[in-house]
Amino acid sequence: MKYHVLSVRSSFIDGPIRAIHAAFFHGNASRGGEFPSATNARLAHDIDLPLRLHKNAYNIADVIAPALELVVSGRVAERLSSIPDLTLAETEFAVLYSYRFTVGDLSCGFEHYDAQMQFIDTRTDDASLHETVQRYFHIAAPPVYEIRRMHPSEPNVSILIDDDIEDIPLSTSILRSNPIYSLGGSKIVSDELYQILSPFVDFTYYAHESGEISDAE
Repeated sequence: MKYHVLSVRSSFIDGPIRAIHAAFFHGNASRGGEFPSATNARLAHDIDLPLRLHKNAYNIADVIAPALELVVSGRVAERLSSIPDLTLAETEFAVLYSYRFTVGDLSCGFEHYDAQMQFIDTRTDDASLHETVQRYFHIAAPPVYEIRRMHPSEPNVSILIDDDIEDIPLSTSILRSNPIYSLGGSKIVSDELYQILSPFVDFTYYAHESGEISDAE
């Protein structure tokens, strides 16, 4: 069985996607009832569920990863509804704002990263934008430690994830019952899910790796 790894691209230094572009592209999500910022970063470790998104509405993509959670547009969610054991939950846009940016503009109009993030942190909701965006849905992806708990007898496999070798639980049995699970910024995805999702992914903002897994492993 084929598996895929979909990872968010984001770098504070030289890299294909600077952190500010990732922040504008993916957005963020509320934690503990508030927007996460430098002043309340430790307010809560878990994101609010259902997801309450803080998002730039400019050129909003079909597949985004606010707070490293995978979120898809309604048209993608409709296609994914055929996959067994996949949980989709509608999100809410707590804050929508619009700010034009291009990948080639490293500063996005700001001199320093702190100024960029302060700008994002202080955006307020533009009610008029809510009529311009479609519905978005959160794909539930259990963390890898939960996969280990649910499948204690399944093997660990060494695979390449974002240029590093990681030992993770991975088998055909796991992928059949868990078509997606999370290692933070990287998601392990079944081939069935990936084939539906990938035409909608902007690979400027995601890295992709894949491999084969057999029952013997």
